[in-house]
Amino acid sequence: MLGQLASAPTLNSHMRIEQLLEYDRNRARQALGDGLWLAAVRDHLGKTRLSSEQMRNLQNPYLDQVRLSTEQQQQLADHALAEIESADPSTNKKYTQWMARQYANGSEPKLEDVTSTLADYVDKFHRLNLKRKLPAGENDISRYKTAKQLYSVMDRYDDPLDDSDQGKADKVYEDGDVKVVIPRDQAAACAYGRQTRWCTAATKGLNYFEQYNRDGPLYILLPKSPQTQGEKYQLHFPSRSYMDQDDDPVDLGWLLTQRFPALGQWFLQNDHPGWRLRDNIAFVSDDTLQRLSDEIWEIVQPVVMNEYSQWESHDDGYHDWLRERDYVDEDGNIDWERAPGYNKYNPEAWDWVQNAEQYVHLQPADLRTAVAQANAYGNMDSWDIHDIEEALACNVLIQLRGETYDGDGLSQWISKHIRVNGNPPSAQLYSVDHRVVRENVNGRRLRDLARVSTNMPDADFWVQRSGSAKTLGRPSHSYNPDSIGIKVTATAVLDPRYLFYVFTHLHNTGAFAQQARGSFELQHLRVTDIANLPIG
Repeated sequence: MLGQLASAPTLNSHMRIEQLLEYDRNRARQALGDGLWLAAVRDHLGKTRLSSEQMRNLQNPYLDQVRLSTEQQQQLADHALAEIESADPSTNKKYTQWMARQYANGSEPKLEDVTSTLADYVDKFHRLNLKRKLPAGENDISRYKTAKQLYSVMDRYDDPLDDSDQGKADKVYEDGDVKVVIPRDQAAACAYGRQTRWCTAATKGLNYFEQYNRDGPLYILLPKSPQTQGEKYQLHFPSRSYMDQDDDPVDLGWLLTQRFPALGQWFLQNDHPGWRLRDNIAFVSDDTLQRLSDEIWEIVQPVVMNEYSQWESHDDGYHDWLRERDYVDEDGNIDWERAPGYNKYNPEAWDWVQNAEQYVHLQPADLRTAVAQANAYGNMDSWDIHDIEEALACNVLIQLRGETYDGDGLSQWISKHIRVNGNPPSAQLYSVDHRVVRENVNGRRLRDLARVSTNMPDADFWVQRSGSAKTLGRPSHSYNPDSIGIKVTATAVLDPRYLFYVFTHLHNTGAFAQQARGSFELQHLRVTDIANLPIG
């Protein structure tokens, strides 16, 4: 009896067990380490395909600029945890740390997907568990190492939904292969997005339909003869978001030129000025791409050869090498008529010349691949034919990385000096002297050199006024009355094309985040914030 009493649990021991099981944000943050705040930065920069280790080694102007302190790292981690806590379906937040781990390790790299799609699946897991519908081995959330493992198991179980409210939707297209609807409210987005992992179809977690719909319609594609289980697609042109049923990006070119070519033609015929779909590289002919590639190489080739010539003329080792082999005339000067070329002495330099042509002068198929690669690496956020110089700059940088003669300088030159303009598009050398521009506008603000306002259809370009931390301040050539339009008036000292790339740099480096107002997920800029930007 005494032994039984001694081993019996006491009230204090129960309290200690409850304390251990209780969710605590500080313990969760410590358990996740650097992964959580790095995931938040990765999400903000749009580099969701990079691992935490790659993020640590990333040479990015934004990271160099902010040099996050320990306190700032904690703030980023706490914000993410707070958002995930609010989406946790349990009362004691027992799933929060597991959900946060999926965010930290890149299993579900976007916070909006963690708090919507993942939260929906966790809610389903939670309800099935409460009803004892899950067998041993599937009823423990910690056994699921990735979000996709949970998705795969949960998809095997029915989850009855209330079909009473199907919402409002418009059928805008239908042929023998596919039907296309535009949901007009959240209920319709959920109904047509059932059995997908779209954040706009979340029923228990946060739903982002309104945020997307505010910027433009969502097109839901419903194949009549699905090629894969549950095949569906959702297209949102303003945000360049083209997703399959698993919320994985889909190649828009393949989707609208091969999978549903008739639908692709319908979209082209009903092209909205803000989409510029006909300028999407998937819809540009091979002839046009080849012509542009030829034009760009015609501009770049002299720069490459000049660089090679500079190496040759300043390489004293080459001159000594020639003298040692008696390639000199009677006066002791190098006999250039007999002397072997610089490529014989320095074959790696000549390899660089040939590689430069290989990675700049691309065939149409390779050019499309380069655009996809630049978007994947985060060096480019566009599939527009007028932005392909950025794809080539990225291609040179990546392909020549680690070589004796790398591509950094050539990549920067292409990005700075090549522009593709007009319809039909053509490549041009852009040689504005940035030093002169800075001298002439030094100490002035943007409002002194340009008109800055919303609802400005004649602007040179527009800046996104509201959105998430990732999209806020993004410059675009697509008119939106709610965006902040910028029309340069002092064109003698400030080129609008140069200013556009300045804004692209400011957006990519996170500069607008410092002036943002509102919540983390939905922020906004004031017109005065843009108008008062210092120039020079």
